Amino acid sequence: TTPCIITMSSAVLSRAFLRSRCICTPVSRCVSNSRALAAASSSTGSSNSRDERLFSPLVYVAGGLAVTVAGGIKYMHDHVGGTEGLARTMSFYSIAIPKYLEYRLHMFRESPDEVWDELDRETSKKGLDKILELRGFYIKSGQLAAANIGNAFPPIWQDTMSVLQDECPAEDFAVVRRTVETEFGKPLEEIFSSFDEKPIGAASIGQVHRATLLDGSDVVVKVMYESVEKLFRGDVRTIKMFAKVAQPVHVPPLEEIEKQFMTEFDYIKEG
Repeated sequence: TTPCIITMSSAVLSRAFLRSRCICTPVSRCVSNSRALAAASSSTGSSNSRDERLFSPLVYVAGGLAVTVAGGIKYMHDHVGGTEGLARTMSFYSIAIPKYLEYRLHMFRESPDEVWDELDRETSKKGLDKILELRGFYIKSGQLAAANIGNAFPPIWQDTMSVLQDECPAEDFAVVRRTVETEFGKPLEEIFSSFDEKPIGAASIGQVHRATLLDGSDVVVKVMYESVEKLFRGDVRTIKMFAKVAQPVHVPPLEEIEKQFMTEFDYIKEG
């Protein structure tokens, strides 16, 4: 895919050491001490044998758990976009799992409506903050909530997420400049006579700027965010995995959005 496209259209887009000592003692004491040592050794050996029988299974269990955890982390790393994707996934789950359990607790308690409303207000606000932090596909998920796709979002959630329907947060111009210059292999000033730093529109995968070419032609430049396609795929998998457990009703809409977005990364075809 191409991260930047110019179009004439005006559309927005212890360690431990053991030491032994030798001393001279009378023979009678040596014999006595030897018997005492033998008895102690026998007792210690029996105790050690019991400890070993107990310790051995624990080693296997701990080893198996370590392998399982390592395998799970490796799987997540490979399926959510590498190290950055894994960090994003953990950031999402840091709020999603505790809040999911809190909702389940109130379902069990059959809490009154006012408790649910307060929980919705608190959780949707935290959810919006997390969405604006992570961006990417999480913004699309917030828009899904605002539009009540699947008819599964309370009004409070819809109201909180509605800000994402009007305008998505834009990236800094420094990121836009770097992307354009990397794509064309030359400074921005050698491509455009002017380039508006303020975008005329921003979406979840990119943003749009007005610009003028060196020949005087007015154009619109649509710039895709860095690594967005890779991160998007990881974000989708993360949200789908959570939805399958917490809210299966959201899985079909997420799958449809995923199919739609896979076509939007081809700026050449779009242009």
